[in-house]
Amino acid sequence: MIKKFDTGVGSSSDPLSNNRPNGMSSPTVIDIDNDKTVDYIFAGDLFGNVWKIDISNASPSNWGFDYSSSSPHTPLFVTNDGTGTAQPITTSPEVSLHPESTTSHKSFLVNIGTGKYIEVGDNSQVAQQTQTFYGLWDKNDSTLTAFDRSHLLQQKITKETVETFDTNQDGDRLDADDETSEVRETTKTPITWHTASGTTPSGGAIATGISSGDALGWFIDLYSEKILDNSTPPILVSNTNNFGERQVTDATLIDGIIFFNTLIPSSDPCDFGGDSWIMALNADSGERVDESVFDLDSNGTFDAGDGFDDGGNTRVSGVKSTVGILPRLTFAKGYNGDSYFAFGSGSSGGFMTQQIKRSGTSFGRQSWDQLFEF
Repeated sequence: MIKKFDTGVGSSSDPLSNNRPNGMSSPTVIDIDNDKTVDYIFAGDLFGNVWKIDISNASPSNWGFDYSSSSPHTPLFVTNDGTGTAQPITTSPEVSLHPESTTSHKSFLVNIGTGKYIEVGDNSQVAQQTQTFYGLWDKNDSTLTAFDRSHLLQQKITKETVETFDTNQDGDRLDADDETSEVRETTKTPITWHTASGTTPSGGAIATGISSGDALGWFIDLYSEKILDNSTPPILVSNTNNFGERQVTDATLIDGIIFFNTLIPSSDPCDFGGDSWIMALNADSGERVDESVFDLDSNGTFDAGDGFDDGGNTRVSGVKSTVGILPRLTFAKGYNGDSYFAFGSGSSGGFMTQQIKRSGTSFGRQSWDQLFEF
């Protein structure tokens, strides 16, 4: 044992006032100066806290929670479902350099989702807390710029529907033998980051996002505002039920896009299965990605044919699993080097593969280092 870190946030701090024990998610460790020694640890907990621990000092006696010296310690952020209740975290955060990071001062973007699937009652769609995926700015200053949900830009899942794609490549998306996918559309609201150093932003209304220049992160609640019922004729139905959707598998950051799977329990609580959505958003802002990410017409290219057939070439932000609940996806390089294949086995026993566009120029190992000499 080198060092033990105790948040000091236990049963008495249960946000549901049920005196439940708290628990940490698996941590994410980062090395910011490439000396092969961890500098910071990030982790969430069941009570919705996002913790940051500084172990950059050479002496373990100087290690401790960032932004706090006494117990109970101060987290970087506390999740909020919009009603003031914290949301549980059971996954590892995905941490990257923030867009405002500089060579002289590195700051971090912490992407993390909320939800749990471990307790009695978690396998129900009914009366479930709304869960959220976040992008949080850790300014990495000597003191914490305290912020909450009201200081984050809100993105939304605006529609989910069944869309037909021209999978037989004859130029017509409505042939009987063309295949369909359940897909999602999300908002594309640009983010302007808070710039006044050392001050807390003013915040703003949850429904409209925060005022320009005040953002300390972004969030997207995990439910669709509208569902297009593909009956004849189609009916646009308002939807405020979250169906118990949550994020309980680790996210993956590739080429500036954050990929994460959500979980929706079966409508029958006695059933073992459920559904998942594969979501792909701009990690820096939560915006809908400009170009097609998923090859939904299966022609090996990424173009307007992979978007909504709405005349505006709107790109897809989410694809529903065809094999039930999915684990964290595994990514492998595509045949021609300009794509990935994401794949995973689902709770129905099937196997799903999705071709995904590469946005960057690098893939796989970029360097090597000799660790032992014989």
